[in-house]
Amino acid sequence: MVNEKIPMAATVVLWHNNKVFLIQRHKKSGFMGKAHVFPGGRLDDEDIQKATTLEPKIQNLCLQRCPMLKEPISATAICWAALRETAEESGIFICKTKEGDWLNIEEQKQAQIALRSGRSFNDIIHENQWRLAFEVLYPVAWWLTPPIEKKRFNTFFFTLLLTQETAVAPDPHETHGGQWWSLKTIFEAYAKKAVFLAPPTFSVLEDLKEASTFEKFVQVNRPHSVICPQVELNKNGTLYFFLPGHPKHPETNKKPATGARIALKMPQGGCLSSVFMD
Repeated sequence: MVNEKIPMAATVVLWHNNKVFLIQRHKKSGFMGKAHVFPGGRLDDEDIQKATTLEPKIQNLCLQRCPMLKEPISATAICWAALRETAEESGIFICKTKEGDWLNIEEQKQAQIALRSGRSFNDIIHENQWRLAFEVLYPVAWWLTPPIEKKRFNTFFFTLLLTQETAVAPDPHETHGGQWWSLKTIFEAYAKKAVFLAPPTFSVLEDLKEASTFEKFVQVNRPHSVICPQVELNKNGTLYFFLPGHPKHPETNKKPATGARIALKMPQGGCLSSVFMD
């Protein structure tokens, strides 16, 4: 069971024209500084408050998008946080006008200007009478930071397929920018150590690459329980992240299917790679 004192967070894997959007966290960030990550961040009190004001049919829709939480208000709050943080970190607003249309480029840019000038995401949504497009969210992963880290987050990973033209404007204070990456390019950059990927980010990107299509990615990656790695450094300097189902993970009762990821390993000075069930 996840400790309720560990903050909840949400992140979104944005997929557009066969590319994924990653931001680089600011080097002074208190968590995962300089890492390349999906846009996202922690749940705050306003997300919960907004969730309580939405109609039951919208709350139930969010529960369908995040069934792991088993309760509509919590599911709605984490979905709201996912789209709010995406906008705040990347400038990408996943919402529709009151007429039901996706925002055009000019509307997106005006929202980005308002956001960077100090207007809150919630105020921008309210003033324009826009509606967050929860229906395009799909859950694909659920990770809990291991106890060895000082800062821990209970993080829900969503994905969505962007088909409309999109403008980006990464937060200049919290990030060192962001860009669209092909999967081939991001893994090549990682192999050259030009980018840093944390285990959850690496795993999700690898799953996306393995799926080959967005539809298969969504279909195959349906999280049912949280993943909290068991971390071990061996005498050769190789760092292991044991996952549920691995003999060295506390949740040994879980029987992963053949081909399932049961660990990640990173040799000293090297890169992450997955260990799969035989």
